[in-house]
Amino acid sequence: MQIVEHALSEASQVPALQIGENIQPWLLIIHYTADQSAAGTISWFQSPASKVSAHLVVDLDGRITQMVPFNRRASHAGPSRWGGQEGCNGFSIGIELVNPGPLRRRADGTFVDQRGRKWAGGVVEARHKHGNVESDHWAEFPEAQLATAREACEAIVKAYGIREIVGHDDVAPTRKVDPGPAFPMHSFQNICAARDQDGGDVYAAITELNVRSGPGVEHPKVGGGPLVTGQRVYVIDVKGSWWHVHALGSALEGWVSSRFLRNV
Repeated sequence: MQIVEHALSEASQVPALQIGENIQPWLLIIHYTADQSAAGTISWFQSPASKVSAHLVVDLDGRITQMVPFNRRASHAGPSRWGGQEGCNGFSIGIELVNPGPLRRRADGTFVDQRGRKWAGGVVEARHKHGNVESDHWAEFPEAQLATAREACEAIVKAYGIREIVGHDDVAPTRKVDPGPAFPMHSFQNICAARDQDGGDVYAAITELNVRSGPGVEHPKVGGGPLVTGQRVYVIDVKGSWWHVHALGSALEGWVSSRFLRNV
């Protein structure tokens, strides 16, 4: 896939009603539609009543519809925060995958979505990472859909230098649960990891930043830290939102939270 003039080559172009001002995206947010029909989501994004939109809608069979140019603001994240910044719509690209989300198991063993409609696809048994959803069963994302979504993400990351891929439940954890535990988030986040490892991007700390021996606050701080504000680093490895970095011009190396780094 290629992006030409902020449009994805493989996508049908159907403009949403809510298309905002120009943005410079550095974050990519994954959503599910809470529906089983791409047509329903596309129609909703064209309705004056909806007040929402997203850049891409990916159907169950992998067909893609682009509704907002990648350099324009879409109304997909709502009240949200990431990397110390409020209002993720102003710096992110939103991708909606057709998927009903949590399911309810009926007495006959079949599953229905939150609207009571039968789900004929695969089912993943899992708990949401925030623990605020009663359902233990989630609609599976089909392979064709995931393959196309991944290609689209790879093209977007390459074209715009996206440094993180997260879920709606990451940027709005008290309000949202999508894309949920059935979505292979770690696999998609590795798209950014591969770019960082191969592309030689340099980042800078936006505040004084502790450097740890492993990817998480449970790991001890390493000697020689912390990073000072403005210190430039090179990314060696990525595990979710934790990056293994080497501080340029020094021997300092370890894991830091990528929320406090900016591409320079």
